[in-house]
Parts: sequence; C-alpha cells; structure tokens
Amino acid sequence: MKGITFGSYHSYDDFGLILSGKEIGSPEPKVNQVDVEGSDGVLDYTDYFGDVKFKNRSLSFIFSTLGQTPAQFMEKFTEVHNAIHGKMMEIILDDDPEFYYVGRVTVNQWKANRNLAEIIIEVDAEPYKMELHEKTVALPATVMNLRKMVVPKVVVSGTVTVHKCDVHIELKEGVHIVPEFELSEGENDFTITGDGSASLVFRRGCL
Repeated sequence: MKGITFGSYHSYDDFGLILSGKEIGSPEPKVNQVDVEGSDGVLDYTDYFGDVKFKNRSLSFIFSTLGQTPAQFMEKFTEVHNAIHGKMMEIILDDDPEFYYVGRVTVNQWKANRNLAEIIIEVDAEPYKMELHEKTVALPATVMNLRKMVVPKVVVSGTVTVHKCDVHIELKEGVHIVPEFELSEGENDFTITGDGSASLVFRRGCL
C-alpha cells in the first residue's frame, strides 16, 4: 500500500494508515521590490545575488483508518503523535521515491465518525526537495545540476588544478569545499590539469 515515510516510519507499514489525500504546496519566492517615486513600475532585486530565494513550502496528508473502535482510533492517534509530532524529519513520498523533503511535522487533527477515522498530518518543509542519493562525477566533465545551487565536495588524488570558467584553483590530495565551484542550474563545465585525479560529490535539489 502506497503511503508516506516520515523519518524511519512508513504511514502504512508501521501505522496501518491509508493515504486518502495529499497536497504539495509550491514555495513562495522571496520577492524584493522597491517602489521608486516618480518612475514607472518597481525595481526588482529578487535575483540580484544570482538566484531566487524561497520561503518554506507546506505539505499536507490525510490518512484514514477503517474498522476500528473509538478506543482503537484514539490509541492509533496517540501512537502517531508520539512517533512524529513536532519532529524535524525527512519525508519521502512513495509516488516520488528518488527525492525527500525536510521539515517540521505536525499531527494536526484527528476526526472520527463511526467506523472511519481520519488523521491529518502537515509539514512545514524546506523549499527544495533533495535527491535521495549523492552523485559522484569524475573530472573533467560537464556537470548537470538541477534548480538548487550547490557547492560540491572536491575529492582529489595527487595534485591537480581544477578549472571552471575563469576560476583556476590548485588542490592537493584530500576533500575540499571550494565556494567558487558552486554549481548553477544546467551545465557546469570543469576541466583539470596536473598529476592526479579529481571528482565532485554533491546532492541535487529541485522544486
């Protein structure tokens, strides 16, 4: 049965909850505009520093239980509450298993009517959903990135100079974090020179 994973708990496998509805909100852009007196329109500085920033997004899930007594309904509600309410967790949708969201979970409401009970769970989530697995790309390469800008780890064997556009940085053996090698959306071209090898390790995110 398809459902939602909250941290280490699966809604159906661990709680026996049936997913009956879900809503994935879109993160609102952090718009920065200045209204200048005497001029048309506004000055928009939203992406002045290179990319658009976003507010958190809302996730909402409705779960049902069937054929239980009122006491069993309450016991299930208490079980779910104790397991996930108020916690910062990774959330994975069975319908989108290659990505996860990160957010604060709220077990918001419980409603019971005869043999049917519903539990509503909401998440105040970070704007980007992240790939479940990190990527490792050996250089030289054209590295494809998704929407979220990310600074990769550079894993070096030997001594090499890594080139990205007009940035040329010599790195010795080890793992390095180089802000100048931040990956933008789309294609990012890297080459290397020197006596050694290098690879990038990173996790991509998208909206």
